[in-house]
Amino acid sequence: MKKSLLFILMFFTVLFAFGQKDKSSKVETKLLVFPMYNINEISPTTVTAEYVAGDLSFGNQKMKDKKSVCKPSGGTVKDAVEVSTYYYEVPYTKPLSYIVAKDASGNIVYAQQVSESTQEVVNFGYDKCEYWVADKMKKDWEKSSAGFKSNIAKKVDDELYNIAIELAKANVYPSFREEEIEVFTAKGKSYDYTALDNTQEIIIDVYKNIAKNGLSADAYSKLVEAIKVWEKELLEVNLEDKKARISKDVALGLYENILNASLYTYQLEKAINSGLEIKKIFGNYSNNKARYIDERIQFIGTVQIGSNKNEQIISDLNQLNAISQKIGAKSVAVKKLPVSDFPRLKSEYVEFSANVFSEKMDASNKMTEDKIASGEINAYDKYIIPGASSKTLMMSPFTMAPDLTELPKEICEITDLVSLTIMMNKIVSIPPEIANLKELTKLDLTKNMITALPAEIGELAKLEELSLKGNQITNLPAEIGNLKKLETLDLSDNPITEFPEEMKNCSSLKKILLKGTNLSAEQQAVLSKWFPDAKIKF
Repeated sequence: MKKSLLFILMFFTVLFAFGQKDKSSKVETKLLVFPMYNINEISPTTVTAEYVAGDLSFGNQKMKDKKSVCKPSGGTVKDAVEVSTYYYEVPYTKPLSYIVAKDASGNIVYAQQVSESTQEVVNFGYDKCEYWVADKMKKDWEKSSAGFKSNIAKKVDDELYNIAIELAKANVYPSFREEEIEVFTAKGKSYDYTALDNTQEIIIDVYKNIAKNGLSADAYSKLVEAIKVWEKELLEVNLEDKKARISKDVALGLYENILNASLYTYQLEKAINSGLEIKKIFGNYSNNKARYIDERIQFIGTVQIGSNKNEQIISDLNQLNAISQKIGAKSVAVKKLPVSDFPRLKSEYVEFSANVFSEKMDASNKMTEDKIASGEINAYDKYIIPGASSKTLMMSPFTMAPDLTELPKEICEITDLVSLTIMMNKIVSIPPEIANLKELTKLDLTKNMITALPAEIGELAKLEELSLKGNQITNLPAEIGNLKKLETLDLSDNPITEFPEEMKNCSSLKKILLKGTNLSAEQQAVLSKWFPDAKIKF
């Protein structure tokens, strides 16, 4: 009995040691999405669509056999026996297909690829007991193959055409996108989450109401107020402490709440920002939720185009709600074209997609520029490669980075950087502000033109690797002796001739790379004496 009680106590101790967790409830709702053109300027009733599919092609059939339970003609269930029956496995290539919609003037307002070219398989004679003799199946195939293939081709074409019609309805008119989303609160006995619990209940009811009645002024107002509650809670987030009231898990849920509520109130930049915050927390960790957020951000970018085109309508809640009440099964003329029109529609789809991508990039660039101008984000954040437990900034011609003549002070403001690599630039100097990068464990400035290092580099107490090969360094400052944790030093291909006496204080050095330097034999001997256990390559 004592052992059982001890086990239960240990179980709950471990359980609560994991700290505060998010808690969610799912709700079905629907989002009003606008087409990618201004419906006040172009009436959806004047828009027509064209659809085309490529050729469906069949491969060579392959005979297969399987075990079937069959009964003889005129027999009963009791007479059934297991026999081998034959069938043909018939491969085919499902075709590419496209839909393109245009206004009365012939301008493309929507285009989409309906299907991809995929390899599929269909079976002939699979469920027929009469094919226990292979020759009979072969004869029937010879007589029926043309009709069988024709039926399959028609079935596939009809399926794709019906998909095209539904796509036209959803993208030519304002339409509802049905969704199931999660609304998060938090759980944990250590803290009071009443405000989050109440907000969750209110917003679940709001989403249910939107599903029935569209986005009313009351629903809009409650979503906006909920965003304020979640943003206030996030002010005390502590991503490092699992036991914090707003821990990493709780924060992820709150950011997702803000993402969805901002989407449903058409505050799309805020929605995207929340998605990006979630991605930052996840780092390079990939799971179903991370992939969902990626897809969500992409979707919001598409919604943003239609919302920007119909900004005047969206800013008027009464008009917005009135449109949502009118949405129904709208009829869109979708003309099915012969395969000879396939190249034209494909070309129009590619043209439209390029324009959409350009609009998304313009919106993204503007958002980034605005954030940089306001000081909300660092100009060099876009070169950061997030990791599960570290932050790396990498710049080179391969990352489309601009040529730098000095290490930017703005980079030195990213104080949680663990690794900094700037390769093949034109940096000739490093500012004293580099001392701000206290967490740095790797500094790689390969193939620049650095002539001297600042004394403040000695303050990088956590630096483990320093790579400055291929530059024009002639000397090192005495402060390099402060790098007590430095393990690797790479000064290859620099015209350096000597080292300061203080360098021997770098007691953790294990590897020194000095190929292509101008060190004398005497200097080489001095280094070998200073670091007898280090691997030195001259």
